[in-house]
Amino acid sequence: MSKLTRPFCALLCAFLAFLWLPAQAQESVGICYQVSGGANEITILGSIHIGDEAMYPMGSHITDALERADILAYECDTTSAEAQLLSLRAITYPIGETLEDHLTPETFDLVESAAEALGYPISMFNGMRPYSVVSLLSLETISAQWGADASNALAYGVENQVRALAGDKPVVYLETTQEQLDMLAGFSDELQDELVRQSCLEVLLVKEGADFENTVADWPRLWREGDAESFAASVWEDEGLDGELMAEYYDAVLTQRNLRMAQRLCQWLEDGEGHSYFVVVGLLHLVLEEDSVLKHLEDSGYTVTRVVP
Repeated sequence: MSKLTRPFCALLCAFLAFLWLPAQAQESVGICYQVSGGANEITILGSIHIGDEAMYPMGSHITDALERADILAYECDTTSAEAQLLSLRAITYPIGETLEDHLTPETFDLVESAAEALGYPISMFNGMRPYSVVSLLSLETISAQWGADASNALAYGVENQVRALAGDKPVVYLETTQEQLDMLAGFSDELQDELVRQSCLEVLLVKEGADFENTVADWPRLWREGDAESFAASVWEDEGLDGELMAEYYDAVLTQRNLRMAQRLCQWLEDGEGHSYFVVVGLLHLVLEEDSVLKHLEDSGYTVTRVVP
């Protein structure tokens, strides 16, 4: 299975999150970092937006930092009425404009096949923008891999669990909703077409009963065990894009956003004094050696330490 759509899927799944707090006996290691050297302290927890029951409860080294924090930070606002309205307006085309207008005939044929395989009317897809189609198809792929409804996997996502535990502490965000939407809308026509094409092929292969190795179903185990290296490898190996499209995708989804997030974290590290932040951010933004939020923080003079039980 193509690995490229997985981080894209994880990013978009945040718009469809649900709250559900499970209970398990064994604590997870998770992937968590402490940032020091500023006027304030920051704990950063790497998040996957999908999960399973065995990931919880989180280790006490995580929950203690969450309890100690007086400010919470998430990657992006996906829960407020304003954010949901912006997202709703952004996922569909205006009247008179369709998905078919923006895809190659070959890719739109695949959309029709995927819609038929899933039991959806093509008219529903034809009103959606490409990144919305990718999100929906990715959720269907996750559901098939989990062997259960995708909403259960989303309910166990790390950010949802933190929200359930966090109470009513003040909340800030690393990105605005508009910034994320602008990033998705900014993909070239060629990249959007290829993302839709790959997502359709994955759905059709799943429907045919294909067996995949190293799927997103492995992510909860890697997070539970604290295996950041294997997570990074599982996402980017055999990504399935040519060099030019891969460079565009990587720059938009990771490089530019990593820098923007790091700049905001630097501001929080120095804004006021004596604050403790607990930050939840997509794991992929933390684990790539040469391009990560953590590397930007270290390059800015801060000390980043992995927090383990």
